[in-house]
Amino acid sequence: MVIIMRKLFLILFCLTILVGCSLGNTPTSKTEDLLSRYQMLDNSINVSYTNLTTDTNLNQDIIKKYEKVIEKQYRNLSYEVKDEIIDGENATVTIEVEVMNYKDVINKYNKADYDVNEYHKMITNDLDSAKDTVTYTLDITLTKDNTDTWNIDPLSTENKSKLLGIY
Repeated sequence: MVIIMRKLFLILFCLTILVGCSLGNTPTSKTEDLLSRYQMLDNSINVSYTNLTTDTNLNQDIIKKYEKVIEKQYRNLSYEVKDEIIDGENATVTIEVEVMNYKDVINKYNKADYDVNEYHKMITNDLDSAKDTVTYTLDITLTKDNTDTWNIDPLSTENKSKLLGIY
């Protein structure tokens, strides 16, 4: 009886591992993992002030404020998977994200009217207190490799801008 129970347990254990591994290798699960890494500020996610501005001669306080608002954006993003389409070795997962509307804040100022540091100080202060949200639809593309693992293709500039709320 003990031997039968052990064999049954071993079979169930192996099935659980097989099912668990295959469930984690779907286009949707890979996309959800990516978005979770954004929300958790994983080291693989780029949180750099250069995502929001091309000015490079900023003081450290401004740089830290930009990075703080980017972190706030990513931590607070919410998403919903709308669709998954698999076509052989390629897949597209359509998601809807809700993020803070940073674009309207940035567009509120004419950069030419201000000193560079003054401009960025006002922008970062407004970004930090932003409350309005916007919803975007993103198509995340994936490709299956030769080990049958789904891999997210590099995000387009458009998708990165949508995740930042500046599209």
